[in-house]
Amino acid sequence: MEVDASTTSGTAAASASDSLSAGSPGHMAPQGVQPSVNAALHPLVLLTISDHWTRCRLQFGHNRVLGALLGKQEGRLVEICNCFELAPYFSPANPQTADIDTIDAGFFQTRLAQYREVYPSLTVVGWYYCCDLPEEVTDTEAALHKQVCDLVMSDSPLMPVLLRLLPSSAATTAESLPVRLFESVLELVNGSPKCLFIPLPYSLATEEAERIGVDHVSRDMSGSGGTKVAEALAVQRSAVRALYSRLGLLLSYLRDVSAGRLPPCHAILRDLRRLADQLPVCGGEDFYRSFYRQCNDVQLTALLGTLIQATNTVHQLIGRTALLQDRRRRRVPSGYN
Repeated sequence: MEVDASTTSGTAAASASDSLSAGSPGHMAPQGVQPSVNAALHPLVLLTISDHWTRCRLQFGHNRVLGALLGKQEGRLVEICNCFELAPYFSPANPQTADIDTIDAGFFQTRLAQYREVYPSLTVVGWYYCCDLPEEVTDTEAALHKQVCDLVMSDSPLMPVLLRLLPSSAATTAESLPVRLFESVLELVNGSPKCLFIPLPYSLATEEAERIGVDHVSRDMSGSGGTKVAEALAVQRSAVRALYSRLGLLLSYLRDVSAGRLPPCHAILRDLRRLADQLPVCGGEDFYRSFYRQCNDVQLTALLGTLIQATNTVHQLIGRTALLQDRRRRRVPSGYN
């Protein structure tokens, strides 16, 4: 079934104009407008954005960060798989509290080219903005969204989505995340095109590697322990600490008996002698020969690992050098048409 685009656009524009005149937010679409796509969000994106916000908050003292979202679209499903940070320009008055003015386009193109080499199947599907803001899209976000559209429209025909992370949201519970997604659409408002935002529901999509990483991070944050290796090491540490305290108690007892401060107990002394006889003899030529042999084996193993790593580095260098030489041989002369 075909739909007349002009009629639909005019109807939506009229309803948007009526809703805006009735007091709805300036950059939000009318409440009756439904999103045209569905979103699937990977936990790796949330972890990367949280790390970006934490670093900027501790190093530079501001909490306004932004970056690009990478993903893919299949039909009406937009899957957000990864992201990378962008270099913003702040107002020179007070960078700690000022809003972001513009985005460094050169930095964006460089990072996008680097990510395309690693993830050729992913494209830019939107951008994220991390700050403490109300539910509605602000003028600053609308201006930044226009810059993002100018940067990514040549790469993807999809209108970029906006992901907002609220780190200080008080409404966050165990069942909800401080994340808001918005779909952007172009509508005619008062005779001129305007970008409006629609709240976009999302679902979490995870892979096996992401589930392992999220499980490890959640265990560390909750304080309930780490992985099975960390739990085993903690048990061994507790056992060694208990053994050390018991040996200290026995050594203190022997010193007190030797100094005459305590009467000797022959039963305890016989048990200690029996325990000492069970210990391996740490002396003699055979012991030192075996000890040095084990030390040499450990050092040779470490040296072998270092040699393998150095060989791998040299192999990568040779491969890259051969690739550069091949590209130089295939390069077309500048005056050739």
